[in-house]
Amino acid sequence: MSHEYFPVNQAGLSYGVAFDESAVAAFLADHPDYDPEKDYDLMRDACVPELVSVSSEDSADGYVLEEDLQEEPATPADAMELTKRNSEGYYVNVYDADTMEIIGVYKIGGTGDN
Repeated sequence: MSHEYFPVNQAGLSYGVAFDESAVAAFLADHPDYDPEKDYDLMRDACVPELVSVSSEDSADGYVLEEDLQEEPATPADAMELTKRNSEGYYVNVYDADTMEIIGVYKIGGTGDN
């Protein structure tokens, strides 16, 4: 995966806002023949950093691991469990981009009432 359009922290992870306007513009300049029907995965890999900017439950600005946002089920049973978990909501850690210290949690899915 290429994340050349984002800064990189001391741990070697790219960080920033997913589909940041400047990252998308740079990607499109580098790929003038981009076809969203065929090349979306290429753009997604380039324009989504490994650490994605969020605000934690207590309003601390930080980053979540992109892999925590995009879980892929391996089996139909995993898919059912993930669907249930997403409907109920679950929490992932929020990190400081430089130190990778956990600074809060971020809720994924759910109604927001929990």
